[in-house]
Amino acid sequence: MILKVHNQTRSTLLGDKIELAETAWSRARGLLGRASLGEGEGLLITRCNAIHMFFMRFAIDVAFIDDNDRVVRAIHTIRPWRATWFYPKATAALELPAGTLAKGLTEPGDQLLLEIPEDAPEMP
Repeated sequence: MILKVHNQTRSTLLGDKIELAETAWSRARGLLGRASLGEGEGLLITRCNAIHMFFMRFAIDVAFIDDNDRVVRAIHTIRPWRATWFYPKATAALELPAGTLAKGLTEPGDQLLLEIPEDAPEMP
């Protein structure tokens, strides 16, 4: 499934091609094997309160969000071979191209809106 993610607090678009990782396999794989993320792309990992960047090829931004889609922690430009702390209040991690959170003015406490785009293909 592809999502659009808006920062409602700042009236900014964080991404319009955000993949949803909610199966055990897609959550474990994450962004591994990719060479980069394009503008507007990203990955929303459900049931996630920490990430690692082991074996990654590029830096990303990550926003940890809670059950109400509110930003718990915003981490700018986390590089390969790093890991984050655990954020117990977080229930998902939104991984975006490096620089996206700064461009979208995203900070802890901001309210995000996750939506299925109108032009998304119908699910069978």
